[in-house]
Amino acid sequence: CADLGAELEAGVAPAYATGAWALAAANLTAGAARAARSVVLTDRLGVPFACARLEPYVDEDGEDVTVSAWQRYPGYTGGLDVSGTIRLHDVRRSGGGGAAQLLTLVLFGGLDPACVATDAASLSAANACGVHVHAGASCASAAAVGGHFWDRAAGASDPWAAARYHPEIPMLMLPPVPTGLGLDAIRGRTLVVHDITGARIACAEIPSPAA
Repeated sequence: CADLGAELEAGVAPAYATGAWALAAANLTAGAARAARSVVLTDRLGVPFACARLEPYVDEDGEDVTVSAWQRYPGYTGGLDVSGTIRLHDVRRSGGGGAAQLLTLVLFGGLDPACVATDAASLSAANACGVHVHAGASCASAAAVGGHFWDRAAGASDPWAAARYHPEIPMLMLPPVPTGLGLDAIRGRTLVVHDITGARIACAEIPSPAA
């Protein structure tokens, strides 16, 4: 995906499917020594706005977790009211790699319309347009929500940094988020949605096994 911008500027980008919110596979190369399969998302005008390298993940057995009870983030006074469903599912990198989660956003509304932006400058704020699992167990207060949740002993860098929504796509599966944890650890935590400035606008409590 690092080569996508250069290929577009050079006019040699692969042909994308036409129509609204097309999904296309591209063979992005940087010389004969490297070739990586990637998936590219385009908007309704055919302009690519997201790219993810296809990773060798395998499905994990177990039930999905569905989150739909959204509320305004504590202290948020803006005009966005998030609605819709996020489904979380466990996957694991093949060959004995770490655990990760797939997040599928379905029929989402109330998202920040400014998050249609695709340029790096517009998305430069930390957590811009993000959808992230947080460590806290309650949306009752900002302190209770806590920060991003992953196995910090297994990975020092925040795997949630690249998890972003697009407000014009009614159903979107995000690339796997390598948290190093299974859904058994994520159940009972919180899920937070951000606007383009990185501000927290909505929160939902992830159902625990007893819920």
